[in-house]
Amino acid sequence: MEVNDLKPDPAQYTFDIIELTNNSLEENISLDIPQYRSYTTTNSVENSDGTTGTVTTELRQATIPASIKVNPSSYDNISIFKFVIYLDGYKHMETLLTLNCLEAS
Repeated sequence: MEVNDLKPDPAQYTFDIIELTNNSLEENISLDIPQYRSYTTTNSVENSDGTTGTVTTELRQATIPASIKVNPSSYDNISIFKFVIYLDGYKHMETLLTLNCLEAS
């Protein structure tokens, strides 16, 4: 999984994934150690005097390797996961992810 627009160091992020549809056992779902990449963005802004300026922002991107093993009896079902991002120990954001497993014929 990839997450963009994270605050730069020393902000501490942690991630969690929770399966909501009972198609997988908890021990079959895991997130590995995130890999971070720093980058900058530059945006144009209008100054109070009407001139245009630029603002450069330092950000990070996280790539979080995930391992999800779905119960074979649930291959035809859609699995729903809640992915949670914590910033310095506080819930920062959460989103729902859906997976539809397709077994090769």
